[in-house]
Amino acid sequence: QILFLKKNFEEIAKIDEPSNTILESIIIILDQIKNLSKMIDKYNNTINNDDERLEQLNQKILSLNNLARKYNSNENTLKEILKDKIYKLEKLINKKEKILEYNGAIKKYTYKYHNIANDISNIRIKESLILEKKITEHLKNLGMNDCEFKIDISTDKNIISKNGYDKVSFLIKTNKKSKLLPLTEIASGGELSRLSLVIQLVTRSNDDCETMIFDEIDTGIGGSTAEILGKHLASLSIKTQVLCVTHLSQIAAKAENHYLVIKDKYNSSTNVLYLDKDARVYELARMIGGIELTEKAIQFAKELLN
Repeated sequence: QILFLKKNFEEIAKIDEPSNTILESIIIILDQIKNLSKMIDKYNNTINNDDERLEQLNQKILSLNNLARKYNSNENTLKEILKDKIYKLEKLINKKEKILEYNGAIKKYTYKYHNIANDISNIRIKESLILEKKITEHLKNLGMNDCEFKIDISTDKNIISKNGYDKVSFLIKTNKKSKLLPLTEIASGGELSRLSLVIQLVTRSNDDCETMIFDEIDTGIGGSTAEILGKHLASLSIKTQVLCVTHLSQIAAKAENHYLVIKDKYNSSTNVLYLDKDARVYELARMIGGIELTEKAIQFAKELLN
């Protein structure tokens, strides 16, 4: 249209000189349009028409719209949701790093555990042969002549525990015809008491034990065997308090303190009476000679105490 106007005003200017002013303005505008067209072309050439990038942007817009619908939010709250998710993700990453750190520590200490457990297992096997021999000899001295004591060690290297990967069982047979069986299946109360005493004496593991109680430990023994048993109890009492219920004067005479247990059959009650030195002599004499006390029994009781 401007070109059309220019052409018309060129014709008009031939017959109307004042119209030249309009024609000049038209020419100026045409020059400006040409310059503007060049600038637009130049700018258009600088634009990168990347269809792939455009598709990515469209997909991003689509994803954002889907997220907005999912979280029932707008673009502003989506930003807050994004911050929250980033925070939680960072926490998870930190936890993962901690897990990796802990897994490394577990691997390190598992390796260390197996080295120590293996050493302990070898020591147990070696020392158990010595220990079971000593215990058997002591039990024979305490009247269990046909007894055999055995320490059974079962090793499973897949086990991880504070005690290593050995399962230790104590086996015993109390006569020649019986088989080696677990203590609880074969040993009587008195035998168990004597065995407990012997184990404590041999291993000296009573350092952390404040009080030890023995009942029926004198069952089936007497004479020199009772004397030996009394000495063992006295030796054990050096490191810990020992309470022993006994009917044998040889054992009772070895105690530092003597208490008499009296049962009242009428009132169904039991009394415990502390015995001084004189009362102790008479109680030991009674244990030796029976109901009627003799001078010989009293003299023997004094000899036992001395």
